[in-house]
Amino acid sequence: MFSWNNIKKTFKEKVIENDDLMGKIAGIAEVAGKSIVATATNAFKFIIEKSAITSAEMFLKVKKNLENEIAHHPTDVWRNKIANDIATLQDAIRRIRSEINSTDDQQRRRCLQNELPAKERALREKEQIRAQGSDPNYVAQCKSRLSSHLAKKENMLTMLAKDLQKNEEQIMKVEDEIAAASREDKEKLENDLSDIKSHISRVKSLQAEIARI
Repeated sequence: MFSWNNIKKTFKEKVIENDDLMGKIAGIAEVAGKSIVATATNAFKFIIEKSAITSAEMFLKVKKNLENEIAHHPTDVWRNKIANDIATLQDAIRRIRSEINSTDDQQRRRCLQNELPAKERALREKEQIRAQGSDPNYVAQCKSRLSSHLAKKENMLTMLAKDLQKNEEQIMKVEDEIAAASREDKEKLENDLSDIKSHISRVKSLQAEIARI
């Protein structure tokens, strides 16, 4: 069973703190699935699925982050990325050299000796880029990623429209339930109704923001 604290932790680790776009998308899917289960197991009569809002918010966040990388390069994100790339290559070179010195397998040694120059060359290139203080190729990659990302705009709007329609239909069902409910059930249903209306308001806000792109 998923708790809301567990869902928040997953969202923080796999979406907010994940630098990889595909990793973020996978994280969104996991959070959405957990949200549905958690809502259902909390005995809500009317389930509000959060995946459309979560995906739309992440769409806008990724857009903003890429635009920031392009407009303000070099950024701390880029500096951290290049530092991590260098550290990864340095670690790989140390491991290769260590294995070359320790292995008795001649074929394995030759393979490692062939692999080493490419790693060393990649390291020198990364260190040179860091010394220059900027990377035009990184900016070009961000522009390409942004273009591909913005191509998803219509998909986002379609997803939000479907969510809006579904929850507007839920409002009618809740209102019918309230009309026929006992006094003790009515308060819970009215809370459900308020939650759905808040959800719809957020969906409409996201629709408007994405439509302006």
